[in-house]
Amino acid sequence: MSLPVAVQPACTVVVSGGLGNQLFQFAAGRALSLRTGATLQLDVSFYDQGRHRSLELDKLPVNASFVSSQGGGGLTAFRRCRSFLRKALRAEKTWREPFFHYDSKFEEITPPVVLEGYFQSERYFAEWQDIIREELCLPEPRDAESRKLASQMAGVSATVLHIRRGDYVTNPKASQIYAACPIEYYRKAMEMIPGNDPMFVFSDDIPWAKANLPDIKPLVFPESDVVRPALADLWLMTQGQHHIIANSSFSWWGAWLSAEPRGLTIAPSRWFNDSSINDHDLIPASWIRI
Repeated sequence: MSLPVAVQPACTVVVSGGLGNQLFQFAAGRALSLRTGATLQLDVSFYDQGRHRSLELDKLPVNASFVSSQGGGGLTAFRRCRSFLRKALRAEKTWREPFFHYDSKFEEITPPVVLEGYFQSERYFAEWQDIIREELCLPEPRDAESRKLASQMAGVSATVLHIRRGDYVTNPKASQIYAACPIEYYRKAMEMIPGNDPMFVFSDDIPWAKANLPDIKPLVFPESDVVRPALADLWLMTQGQHHIIANSSFSWWGAWLSAEPRGLTIAPSRWFNDSSINDHDLIPASWIRI
């Protein structure tokens, strides 16, 4: 007579969006798995649909397995079997993020559970930040342009300045939610950074940044105006001492993962167009909002 298969309780996180969103979703799920001793699964079914965003987490040394409800996304026969057993032997509950800011009820969750949400607050994972930083070890880019920028950043008190435009200005739905940071925000932030060392500009619209940023500090741009690989830019952003971020989860992580946490990080006070959205714990207490 065969013995029943032991299935360890799992925390499953539904992953979606760009790299910044993926990092927040992983960090919250990893924190829960560490607190409870559960395994962590990342449901990446979102990327089976040919989205304009691509999965990036699988390029990092995260302690998690990747699964897909549609059988894509690299789901092996073993993982499909394990997923079936979990569903058959344990009724998984779903915990949906009820609002944008931190929910203390997250601390009461016990696996097996499926997490759905964005979890854009450091409070979801701050207790486990040392482990999470290790697992979110970004691969060092090897392309010539990245190596040149890294060399220029080394040895100076480099400031990373990020501008997010893209769908914030071209997509009516996105622009209703998010307000692209005005030039006045960047001017004030640039004036707050001490010294006159170079500021390295990263953006999904480099031509706009070149045409509009004030020249009150030395500015360094990538040589190419095309959108660069997200992981390469994020690694470079972590090399800065100071950070001027946009209302973007991507540049949030560029500052949070920085190797120079003692530098200044300046963030916009206005993250959303909708003032009813509570974003008071989106920005860590040590950062400056203007």
